[in-house]
Amino acid sequence: MTAETSFSIAVVCEAAADQRTACELADRVLCDAIDWLNEDLLLTTRSWRGLNQSTKFMRWADTKSSNWPGVKIPHGHFDGKPAFPDAAAARRALRLLEWEGDPSPNAVILIRDTDGDLERLTGLEQARDESTWKVPIVIGVAHTKRECWILNGFEPRDTQEHKRLEECKSALGFDPRTDSQKLTASPIDAKKNPKQALQSLVEGDPDRERQCWMNTSLGVLRSRGVGSKLADYLKDLHSRLVPLFSGKTAHPK
Repeated sequence: MTAETSFSIAVVCEAAADQRTACELADRVLCDAIDWLNEDLLLTTRSWRGLNQSTKFMRWADTKSSNWPGVKIPHGHFDGKPAFPDAAAARRALRLLEWEGDPSPNAVILIRDTDGDLERLTGLEQARDESTWKVPIVIGVAHTKRECWILNGFEPRDTQEHKRLEECKSALGFDPRTDSQKLTASPIDAKKNPKQALQSLVEGDPDRERQCWMNTSLGVLRSRGVGSKLADYLKDLHSRLVPLFSGKTAHPK
């Protein structure tokens, strides 16, 4: 691939915050794996989009059959097996992007929170395995919430943040950076909700949140992100998205 080549990558997720985290992590993996690629070249070599290039992502809610009455989307089992959660939604998303995308994207990233239900990962994999579309399809499932991925990357910067981390660890009974998957999806105000744990550490500062996934090394994110499935997402990016840019198989460093 040359630096002049441009790829459009469709992202299916729930909200803008999910798109930002998933896409910036993807950019980091690409730049880490491909020697000639850097942040400036990314602006000309890839674009993030939804069903068309005027949108930054496609919402899962937009894939509902009722929104596309004229589009024929298959129903029923996957390879003879009942659909797991989110399998049907992912099937619709892939079919819409392939046949209704303007233009059809060069790759797809499916991003979802498990909300405590890891069968959602199996459902997304069912849809990917069924698809005959010849484009890379990357799956990123945050267990249990996107905030768990951010917690994986939290590194105290000063005495105050060290104190907050120790207080958080004491309240939870474990380190939220290495065991974020132990945090529960509900209720929202529970101390073990990942949103509450993250709030206690970064105090609602979006720039501080971003530093967690942008400044912490990919090696640390992989190590801490096994339970939260962040490690799986980074691995999927390496094995499926990097070759689209590099033209050869890449392996995590």
